[in-house]
Amino acid sequence: MMRAISPKRGNCLLEIGPGLGVMTELLANSGAKLVAVEKDRGLAGILRNGLAKKFKNLSVIEGDFLELSWKGLFGGGRKLIDVFGNIPYYITTPIIFSLIDHHSRIGRAFLTVQKELADRLVAQPGRKEYGRLTLAVRFFADIERLFNIPAHSFSPAPSVDSSFIVLKFHRRLPKGLDRKLFLELLRASFAHRRKNILNTLTDERVNRMDKEGIRELLKAGAIDPTKRPEELMMKDYVTLAMELKKRIS
Repeated sequence: MMRAISPKRGNCLLEIGPGLGVMTELLANSGAKLVAVEKDRGLAGILRNGLAKKFKNLSVIEGDFLELSWKGLFGGGRKLIDVFGNIPYYITTPIIFSLIDHHSRIGRAFLTVQKELADRLVAQPGRKEYGRLTLAVRFFADIERLFNIPAHSFSPAPSVDSSFIVLKFHRRLPKGLDRKLFLELLRASFAHRRKNILNTLTDERVNRMDKEGIRELLKAGAIDPTKRPEELMMKDYVTLAMELKKRIS
């Protein structure tokens, strides 16, 4: 993990859920500016009274990462922040979408996630794992699985294997694309996976269009109406969102 993150003096690092601080100490020892966000009061106290006194470049915030105020973080400058976290699996998706919400501040995010979720994030069109989450995250970042971690590596061992992934956030997004509309289109498209894209968007009443309206929308985007949602590529959904915005405007 440390080789992948490769922290250096002057970098800005944000750690999610440091626990007892095993990785925290290694990260702080690099000389990077480090902010560790820990929800558990007892663990936060241990970090404050231990590592935070040893490393002047370490700050500990007691609180829920999902409620973290990014305003003023690391002085509020323009320098990109790298994020690291061995995060609780039951809130992995909310954490990822929180990172997406602050994508303009983040350079890279290194996360330990459930292997099954990593499979979904790196899935290619046509695979059963490919879906709404794949596209929603990939729109904002390039995703790479760095390595897998077997369950027995942890103590106590979880019931699933894990993967260590990195999200490299894009610095530029397609101009003129309505982000909210794009994410809503993804939700509607994958609401009925067994149906083709024409019938799915019709059933979801996208923009209150009837079947012929949806057919015209797909035609304008040069998209085969008989294809299933998981067969379409990112560029197809971007095109659809652009065409849909024209009709809403």
